[in-house]
Amino acid sequence: MTATGWTRPCGPSSTPTWSTARRSSAVKFTIDAKAFADTIAWIARVLPSRPPVPVLAGIKVTATGGGVELAGFDYQVSARADLEAEVHQAGEALMSGRLLSDIARLLPAGPVQVVVENATCTLTTPHTTHTLLLMPTEDYPSLPEPPAEAGRIDAAAFTTAITQVTVAAGHDPTLPVLTGVWIELDSEKVIFAATDRFRLAVAAQPWTVTGQRGEDTLLVPAATLADLAKHLPGGADQLALGITRDGEANPVGLSITAGRRVLHTSLVDAKFIAWRKVLATSLVWSVVTDTLALATAVRRVAVVAERLAPVRLHCVPGDTGRDDGKLELRASTGDAASARETLSARVVADQPIDIAFNPGYLLDALTTTGTPQVCMRGSTDKPVLLLSMPTGASSEDIPVSLPDAGEPLPGQHRHLLMPIRLTG
Repeated sequence: MTATGWTRPCGPSSTPTWSTARRSSAVKFTIDAKAFADTIAWIARVLPSRPPVPVLAGIKVTATGGGVELAGFDYQVSARADLEAEVHQAGEALMSGRLLSDIARLLPAGPVQVVVENATCTLTTPHTTHTLLLMPTEDYPSLPEPPAEAGRIDAAAFTTAITQVTVAAGHDPTLPVLTGVWIELDSEKVIFAATDRFRLAVAAQPWTVTGQRGEDTLLVPAATLADLAKHLPGGADQLALGITRDGEANPVGLSITAGRRVLHTSLVDAKFIAWRKVLATSLVWSVVTDTLALATAVRRVAVVAERLAPVRLHCVPGDTGRDDGKLELRASTGDAASARETLSARVVADQPIDIAFNPGYLLDALTTTGTPQVCMRGSTDKPVLLLSMPTGASSEDIPVSLPDAGEPLPGQHRHLLMPIRLTG
């Protein structure tokens, strides 16, 4: 038994043949086909594409007097959900997750009866019948038990923050610290941060502490959080967060509950960077412009750029030094193709600014800003900070210095982007 609450099967019994290891109990229940299909599809998202043992490709179905529980597990992430159902005979069974998901999503609307007996499962509607073989339940690992609730966060705020920071997370499994989202919990807010060495995204959202401890730090797999944020069930206004701990009270897992669905993930065993020091940089110039217009212009000019070629930004202060400046974007592929577009901007600088970015990284930052206007702040040969600007803000509203060494306040977002060195 490990700190996450499961035991990995080992030895010859870990890969039994289905013909000799079926001990699922008889089960019978009737359930709404759409609710059944939606939940199975959500559970199936955590199933491994190449399971280390065959049973991990299955979805476990447990029927009790209170309804039906569906669950999936891959040793790192588990997902479980409770559904209302008319249970005629309680029991449990393990079925191929992918096949069950494919069958369920094509079932006609209305009730479906699920019957497990004689090593098979039969799904019946008034006009359809599907039968599939069962998988061995005795070799299925125990799922981690959900920990006590630590606090609650607004579901929409959680989704916004995760979307804003996961775009900056890395994907290299050899650098696990860069594949996670750093989460800091205190008595009033949750801070989310991620980096791939070329950019750093940080967001903060308020939360309500409901448990005994309100302060913790966690490094959670970014891919798991991004997928959860995209597929939160409708009607889940609040998410409950819980933290699994080892024998020394160190965090080893995070549980997120949305309504009747619970996702639990193991943490990344690594220490995140000192992100506050990275954000605490000297900023001497600022450019404010329309977020959508800038993102659209980046897409238009980048279409002529060869792979990995930057988009160049030439920012010129206006005569007043405030609201009549311009922002020119350029991209090219040698002499074969080029593009240029000019936008109006508020440029606060002593002289024109020339800077270049990876267009994909710049678009990731712009599309997650979440406000009509964006402010870029920077200095020579330093990372550029993108900040959200409220509608109607003028150059006087540009912050001279960032509060708390760059730490965002609840509801705010910071995106630090490393520019590409200009060569000519």
